[in-house]
Amino acid sequence: MFKKFVIVLMLITIASASLFAGPVFSIDKQKGGLIPCLLGVFDTRMGYMANEKAVNVDLIDLLKPVLSVIGLPVMPLYTGYLGYQNAKGIDGCCIGMVGGYQTANMMGTTKGRTIEWLMYIPVVNIYSLIVYITETMGGKTWSEVVAKEKLLRK
Repeated sequence: MFKKFVIVLMLITIASASLFAGPVFSIDKQKGGLIPCLLGVFDTRMGYMANEKAVNVDLIDLLKPVLSVIGLPVMPLYTGYLGYQNAKGIDGCCIGMVGGYQTANMMGTTKGRTIEWLMYIPVVNIYSLIVYITETMGGKTWSEVVAKEKLLRK
């Protein structure tokens, strides 16, 4: 019985360490196009960041679409909690839930965008998706978005 407990404990330790270890793959800096647009599957802000610099996709980023397909919406709860901690408020929780892991981590330094808030409204969220696609494919960077929409927290 004790051997089984130790083995299960070791497997949990290895699995949890791999979640937060290094990146699964890396995306070089882009200048718009399809790749930044597709990164929105993992996180809504990742496409903008890919237009600005190289981006690492961690295993925790990959879990969001995989668990959603399986039917376990665990990641939005986790990223919502992470956003709540970073932003010290409910706005960070809400944006973290729709954004993803990278967005939730950024909530301490930036505010939520209007198109991120519109993701909660049925039918109107299609507009947010169209804006995201056109901006990331057009090469817009996250720094440009922050400067234009004044998203920095004070």
